[in-house]
Formats: sequence, C-alpha cells, structure tokens
Amino acid sequence: MSPPDPLLNKDDFLNSSWQDVVINSGDRGWLDYWQAFRKKAQVAETQGNVREKNVFELLARITFSVIPPDGKSEEHPLEVFETLSQAELNFLFEIVHEISDSRFSELTARIADILWIKKFPTNKCQEMAKLAIDSYLESAKFPNVQCWLRRFEPIQRAFCLAYQINDPAKKDKIFKYIEDVLDHHKEEDSLWLPAKLMELLVEKKLGDSSKYSALSEILANLAELNSDWEIAREYWELKAQWHRIEGNKSKEFESKMFAAETYVKQAEAIQRREAPSYSIASKLMESAYVAFRKIPDEKAKLRANQCHKILLKYQEQSSKELIAINFIYDSDQELQNRAREMVKNKDFPEALFSLVINIPLQKVSDLTLEAEEYLNNNPLTSSFPVTKKNLQGKTTAKQRQIDFNNPNNNPKEIQELIKFQKNQFSDKCCFYTTELIQPARQQINLEHNIHIKDLLFLVQDNSFVPSGREYLFAKGLYAGLMGDFFTSTHLLIPQIENSVRYLLWQKGIITSGLDDRGIQNEHNLNSTLYRSEIGQVFDEDVLFHLKCLLVEHSGCNLRNRMAHGLMDDQEFQSGIVEYLWWFTLRLCCLPMLNYQDKPEKFNSFLQLAGMFNDDPFFEEFEEAMANNRQQLEIEIANSEDEEISAA
Repeated sequence: MSPPDPLLNKDDFLNSSWQDVVINSGDRGWLDYWQAFRKKAQVAETQGNVREKNVFELLARITFSVIPPDGKSEEHPLEVFETLSQAELNFLFEIVHEISDSRFSELTARIADILWIKKFPTNKCQEMAKLAIDSYLESAKFPNVQCWLRRFEPIQRAFCLAYQINDPAKKDKIFKYIEDVLDHHKEEDSLWLPAKLMELLVEKKLGDSSKYSALSEILANLAELNSDWEIAREYWELKAQWHRIEGNKSKEFESKMFAAETYVKQAEAIQRREAPSYSIASKLMESAYVAFRKIPDEKAKLRANQCHKILLKYQEQSSKELIAINFIYDSDQELQNRAREMVKNKDFPEALFSLVINIPLQKVSDLTLEAEEYLNNNPLTSSFPVTKKNLQGKTTAKQRQIDFNNPNNNPKEIQELIKFQKNQFSDKCCFYTTELIQPARQQINLEHNIHIKDLLFLVQDNSFVPSGREYLFAKGLYAGLMGDFFTSTHLLIPQIENSVRYLLWQKGIITSGLDDRGIQNEHNLNSTLYRSEIGQVFDEDVLFHLKCLLVEHSGCNLRNRMAHGLMDDQEFQSGIVEYLWWFTLRLCCLPMLNYQDKPEKFNSFLQLAGMFNDDPFFEEFEEAMANNRQQLEIEIANSEDEEISAA
C-alpha cells in the first residue's frame, strides 16, 4: 500500500518553478495554464519529485474550469472545485498572498475567487472576494492581453463580485475603471469591449445616459462603416436602452429602427457577395420584419410590411440554392465526408445555415407516394394487423386491417392506412442523423469553440421565438450542438409547444380553455397542432414533422413520451432526438412560417395554378397570365408608392 501524499505547504509552492510555467503558457488563457501545469506535473512525476508534482496537479485542477460571471456555471461545470479538500484549501489560502507580482494577477484572482466561492476561511472570505476584484482588474490591464474577451471577462467577474458582496467602495472602483476604459477607447481597438462594458452599466443604470447614447451612436456608425452588422446592431440597441433610461421615447424608437435596419443592410451585403445566399438573406429579412413589428410606431409597421414583401421574394429564390445530396453512394463514409465538407471552413453562423439548408426536409408528398407504392406492392401488409408498442410492451398505435386494392374501401380508412405508413419515417430520420447531421455537427464543433451566447444571434428577433424565450432556445440548441440530447430534448420540446401557442395567438386564435370556475388552461400540442387554423402558420411539410415527431401515436410521439417519463437513457441518445434538435434548429434558422396566403393578395392568379394542365391551349393561357400578373404588380407598386408618400 503506497503512503498518502504529503501535505503541501507554502515552501513547496515557492520552491517550484510556477512563475516560468505561467510566463511560458502560450496565450495565457485558462486552458493554456491547465495544459502547462499538467505537463509540469507529469515531468515532476517522472523525476520522482512528489511534492512538486502535487503542487502542479493542484494548480492544474484550479485552472481547468472557467468561472462564469455570477459564479454559477451552466456551460462549464464547477464540480472540480467541490473536490478540493480542507488541506488543499489551507494550502491555497497560504499561497494567495505570496503571488505579489502583477504579472501573475490572473492566478491571484483565480485562487482568491475559489476561496470566496468555497467561503474559506469563513472569517476571511469577504477579504478574498475583495482581493479577487482587485486582481481581476489588474489582470485586465496586462499589456499582452490583446483579445477583447480576455480583457472583458475579468472586468465582468469583478463587477459581479462587487455586487455580490455589496461593497460600495469596490462598486465605485469598478464603475470608474469601466468609465476610464470607455473614455480611452481608440478607433482601432475592438468594438466589442465598449459594448459589453456599457451593457454592465445599463444593467445597473450607471453612468451618464446622454454621454453614452452619443458614444453608442458613434460606434454604431463606425461598425456599419466596417460592415460589422452584429456589433452595429448591438450599439443601436444600447443607444435605445440609454434613451429609455433617460425617458426619451422618440429617441428610443428611432434607435430601435436603426437597429432593425442593420438586418436589411446585412441581407443586402450578403446579396452583393460573389456567392450570395438567399437562404441567409431570408433569415435576416425575417429578423428585420420581427424587429420592426416590435416597435410601437407607424413608420416601423410600414417598414415591416416592406421587409415582408422582400422576404417573400428571397424565400422564393432560396429554394434554388439547395444542394441535392445523392443518396446512392459507395459507402457510409463517403456521404459522411460530404456532410462534413458542406460546413467545413465556414464561419459559425454560415456553418449552421449550411447544416440546415443542405439537408432536405422530407416532403409529405414524397412520403405519401412512398406509402402508396409500398402498400400497392405489398398488399398483404394492409391485410394483417400491425401494432406499435412502447418499451413496456403496451400498444400505442394500431394499423387498420383492410384490403388496399378493394375499390369499395372507405376512402377515410385508406387515408388512415397511408397516414400510419407515413408516420413510420423515423428510420429515415435516423439515417439522416447518422450520415448527415451528426458528421456535420461534429465538424462544426471541431472548428469552433462555441458558447451559449454564440447562438443568441439566431433566436433574437425571430418570429418562431417569443420575446423572453431567447436564452431557453439558445441553451437547448447549444446542448444539442454539444451532443447533450438529454438537455436539448427537455428544453426544446416545451419551447416548441409554447411557440405554437404564441404563433396561433398572434393570428388572433385563442389557445386556452375556460371552465365553469373561470380557470383557464393552456392547450397543448395534442390539440393546437390539429386546429384548423394551424395551416395559416406552418406549411404541410413542417406541420407533418411537428405532428409525427412530437404527438402522433403512430409516429415518434416524443412530446407525450418525454412528458410522462416513458423514455429511457438509450432513447435520449438515439438518432431521432438528434433529428428533433436539427429540426428545431431549422425552425429557428429559416423563416418556416407559412406565408403562402400572403402572395395571393399580390397575385390574384396564384389560386388558378394547375387548373388548365390538360388544356391544349395552356401555353397561350400561361403567357396571357404572365402578362396580366406583370400589369397587376405595376399597378400595386404605384399604389404602394402613393400610400408611402401620403404617410
């Protein structure tokens, strides 16, 4: 039996070469520190230096996890700090004041912060928090810190700590520190740092609103000049928030108009690229439409309608951009490689859009045709009862028993049989997952270091995501992207259910019931997806996927089975839940709402499509129809111009 490791003391730390490790640890991020300390521990172990090995192993452990701003982690688990023993905490408390060189203030801040989190020692934990605040601010000044995020994160953590301990002196110190950074910002510096610092001030309503609204406008215009649309949008939103704080409603709405307009400008910029993308432009125009609709102003409503018309045109063009993926291939690896290539070497937003638009959504018409062909070619299938059972062996769905080729069959029964057959599409979903979705998702993770905040761009100003639900969607999408389908499934299914109610409510449709006692209960997906008005919201392909994936007993029925605890561990790691994650990503990426009723207002001939397919003079009719459509569109455009002028 090997002897227990010796207890560490201050001298063990001072006699180690920890300073060299910190100085030579690459970019000096926490991952760099962890790797450097871990390697040093391995070297000490080979040399038989047990005490030095233990010093570096402990330093590696405390630098492994990222401490989030509020000290509670969602993306980066802090369990590593839970395992620290009393002896190790004593050792950290001994050494925290020994790191006096400002070059190592990051390490001082980390150790003091851990001691604060662990409330150790009890009578000194407040002192540890104050030391962490001072050290974080010192580390943000370090001259080698070039990345804006490396500067912002310690300031943000110090800011949160000051409010956690509610120390007026520390609050004032950080406020003045942030003001100094904002006052000395240079045009060539990153535009993100001032934005994030102003967000901290806005959160606590600190600072001169007129001063910072003016600065926000300057930086927004600078960002637009550089075509940095996301950061420009951030500054226009900040300007709106500063005006809200000072109570200037007109300026607030004006700033929100400018923020919404950045979506339009970004879409136009994408259309000017060598390889334009109508799919991405459609998403941006949808975001513009939603953003303008949120502003309680007549000009905003008018602009929203204009964006809606542009959106319809972009959507029509986007269908031509889909890359057909041939399912006849030599090997599984070949198709998986093609899936990786479609997202490879793209920036993160474009990689996500590629994952969505280049994998086709199965069409109801194709599935119906396949079901009919299958039943025609296998008539005995419909003559025998087919049941679907759950893990407990209970029957959850049963196929009707009929002679499919009997001309006297009830048409409704045949449709039920076809529907049952269509709903057995989970095998194809799992195929899509294994051969396309999963390899592409893994490739994205290989190339990008993704955090939840990186997905917020996708769900903000999104017609499918109600205001106040953005973080829930982003969290669910992030979990799925990381392969955590336990979390993504539990988060996304309830949010989809709420979004369906929200979209129906926007159409003026009541989505709750009222009983005799005056109690109102919200309708769930088992009823909302079968409302006659649901066709105003989703097209038939999206609606079929929602029903079959979530509530159909003869389909996957994920919503009901998850809600009632009928899914086991294995099912939460299956291809169908990954497919559901991808489908939800698609709902958020693409404007999937059914706008098909809208074009009819602009094109009165759309409802006649297909009526004259057998007419020998169809080509002449088609030409006449095109001429009439062109004339009608000219008249509508002139009418709209007159309305705009009058407004």
